Amino acid sequence: MTNHQAIAVILLSAFFVYSIRFLGLALGKRLPKTGVFKKAMDALPGTIFAALVFPGLLAAGCEVMTYRGDELSLKAEGGPTCLTRALVRD
Repeated sequence: MTNHQAIAVILLSAFFVYSIRFLGLALGKRLPKTGVFKKAMDALPGTIFAALVFPGLLAAGCEVMTYRGDELSLKAEGGPTCLTRALVRD
């Protein structure tokens, strides 16, 4: 890949990323504030994180343990951060 091609890829990627952000800001006020669509949108950031991180963890040989969030996550009485263990403590 030449320098010109690399710069073109970076600029095109930046255009797509900022286009998505702009559309989110421009159209965000028009999205439904209640119902199934709102629940799906609220869950989206976590699902994207899981889709990006879990395959890498599994490929590295880590055991990923899941749990039903009915008693922790939905009631806001602790949440998943209370179930993690730091490898290094300050």
